[in-house]
Amino acid sequence: MLCAVLQALTFVPLIVGALAGEMSLLLIFLTASLYWGLGMSTGPAWTTWASTIVPERVRARYFARRSRDVQGSLVVALLLGGAILNFGRDDGQAFPALALIFLLALGSPMPSLRG
Repeated sequence: MLCAVLQALTFVPLIVGALAGEMSLLLIFLTASLYWGLGMSTGPAWTTWASTIVPERVRARYFARRSRDVQGSLVVALLLGGAILNFGRDDGQAFPALALIFLLALGSPMPSLRG
């Protein structure tokens, strides 16, 4: 849970950088590295936890549906992010649009972390 919260919080410097209209390349790489490293750190714990709460008789079907839903959500998120960036660019507000996308990304995992 801690890694998931910390991973979500890596969007904070990206939001600040987007609102400022600039961010050092080093900070971008550090933030991206933390994001991916923390994401990979959650994998083993989540896999172990999920395998204990999903009964074996429904596990394959559950994870197949979950995978489909996750991939569908990813497509919707990419389309929505592209639309937000397009509208922001058209209005001359590309950086605030980018900050909005990072803010949405920050808040997306939070409901599932309440537990």
